[in-house]
Amino acid sequence: NITLAQSSEIGSTWGIAYQKETNTIFSSAFLKRHCGWGPGGLGAVYRTDVSTLPPPGPTGNASLYFNLDVYGINTGNEGSLARALGPNLNTPTYDGQVFDLVGKWGLGDTDISEDGDSLFIVNLFNRSIVTVDMGNPAVFPVPVGAVSEVIIPDPGCSDASDWRPFALKYNNGHLYVGGVCSAQTSQNSDDLYAYIFEYNPGTGLFTEILSFPLGYSKGIVLTGLAHCTNWNPWTNDFNDLPAGGIELCYPQPILSDIEFDVTGN
Repeated sequence: NITLAQSSEIGSTWGIAYQKETNTIFSSAFLKRHCGWGPGGLGAVYRTDVSTLPPPGPTGNASLYFNLDVYGINTGNEGSLARALGPNLNTPTYDGQVFDLVGKWGLGDTDISEDGDSLFIVNLFNRSIVTVDMGNPAVFPVPVGAVSEVIIPDPGCSDASDWRPFALKYNNGHLYVGGVCSAQTSQNSDDLYAYIFEYNPGTGLFTEILSFPLGYSKGIVLTGLAHCTNWNPWTNDFNDLPAGGIELCYPQPILSDIEFDVTGN
């Protein structure tokens, strides 16, 4: 195994993009319960140099590339959270404030243009796509004028506050962004839907290309727990999670990724 980065260098991340010309991996901060963010906070994007493997040091070769907060883009106020995540892995943590913020604060999926010149990031807090025209090779620091943001439209969720975009894919000059109507406000499973939009950066227009309900039976996660066979509305109440012995199961949907096959489907 080769260590590319330590948790102390990048924290919890989700979105990953690769600039093949410079052998650089870009990873975006993701708010995850019981796992700390990296030194850049919730708005951070890190870069990891993989041009030399194994890396020159035992901890990898990763560093903070930029923080969206510096560019006036809000990704959530991490300073308001008292997480009490200690260094001892054998000491339990609660991280209660984060329970209702996963998928709402921080960054979601990340992708890169085919020419490697632009980075695209889903901002979960603003429900937006952030474009960073970083160049190839990527310039450092990123100029203020190279960063822009566009709001992803609500597809018509039963409550606009329940629109939760997350997934992102760049393909043939367009961006494809996906998300779910979480039904957190209504707590009605009939309001659970997934949507995918096509975004044309040239015209600034979003076009809905796919939608489907999430009320289907998705299969059993834990045997004997009937509520584990379906998607459930998002909840901010830990007591909504029924217990089965020492196990908890309450699947809540996130549309986390989009891919195309070799034929463009």
